[in-house]
Amino acid sequence: MNMIRRERLTSETRALANKPHSGFMFVGRPSAVGNPFVIGRDGSRSDVIGRFEQWFDSDTGLQGEFLRAARYAWKPGFGIMLLCYCHANEACHADVLVTFLKERSK
Repeated sequence: MNMIRRERLTSETRALANKPHSGFMFVGRPSAVGNPFVIGRDGSRSDVIGRFEQWFDSDTGLQGEFLRAARYAWKPGFGIMLLCYCHANEACHADVLVTFLKERSK
């Protein structure tokens, strides 16, 4: 069963992130799809996630780069887990990326 989800980056998953077909992809800062908008400086958590979504949606080149990287990390029979520094119970820009991948995997 292939899944697409996100989790918090840990020392265990850091070692696997972005390796070919590992099933783990780091999407936090300073990755290409790390959220350039910072909580506090650029608004609340929901503000910066909304700004990230607008920024990501407007950049088809970045979307293509992200899709290529996700395919590289995709593990057949497992899927992909997007890793960020946010706690699993907090909203995160990676949720936008999960939705993007799910829409394209239908």
